[in-house]
Amino acid sequence: MRIGFVGPYTYFENHFPENWRGRDDILCLDVDEWDYSFLTRMINFRPDLTVFYRPELYPKKYIKSITGKRVAFLSEPIQLPGQFETPESSLRSNVYSRMSWESYHYCLYYDATKKSAIEKRSWPINAYRPLPIDTSAFRPNAGRRPIDVAFIGKPTPHRVAELDFLRSTDLKFVWVAHGLSGRALAALFRRSKVVLNIHADEMPSFEPRIYLGAACGCVVLSETTGQRPEVMKESIVEYTGALDYGSIKGALRLFSSGGSQKTSVLESSSLGVGRFLQDLEAAISV
Repeated sequence: MRIGFVGPYTYFENHFPENWRGRDDILCLDVDEWDYSFLTRMINFRPDLTVFYRPELYPKKYIKSITGKRVAFLSEPIQLPGQFETPESSLRSNVYSRMSWESYHYCLYYDATKKSAIEKRSWPINAYRPLPIDTSAFRPNAGRRPIDVAFIGKPTPHRVAELDFLRSTDLKFVWVAHGLSGRALAALFRRSKVVLNIHADEMPSFEPRIYLGAACGCVVLSETTGQRPEVMKESIVEYTGALDYGSIKGALRLFSSGGSQKTSVLESSSLGVGRFLQDLEAAISV
């Protein structure tokens, strides 16, 4: 079976198949938003199945020329009914307006808590599930973890307000705004004890970094997500109100207990890309 994945490496290399580089039966394409003719590589590859991350980006004329089953995996947060629209959410809504729904045979959305919002928009979503994880990279390790707290995500006013106090604490804190993915991101998490999940605009969402951090054996300390995790539940802790020193120290104590790494070893494989492809093949063949 020939399998294709399309998505910007910076964000989605974390969700490409395990050990995909160098394989003749898998093609993973980085995205060039200035020139979509890069998709001709996938057309010539003639895949049996192609998964499109950020499917709202791609022109219909290229998508429909790709053979086999085409699967859209949507992963941009959207507002719940009645929520105040922020500049971030307005931009996402505008991008989604370009989605070519008819070009895809099967559509997935990454956050089941948004089902009511999606039904209100009449989007033809077939199933809800978290983004899969490259478990060959995102796995725990037994080495030193010199970083107390890590966060990856672009600066927004809300994130800056939540995280600014960390500069004046005794905690070893790393914030990477952009450009870290795949094995480099996994290496950061595997050197960290606690991974933070702070929403860009205070809008609850089950962000992919939650499972990525937990799969590396970290404790993930998150703002309200709107749903409980399906796996690695003991490693994922929500806080309410503003982030503070006490909440982080509690997460560090939980990490020291050793439970997060044991849980990751046992449970993260259920989120692997290989497992996702097996489930997907079964679903679209029905």
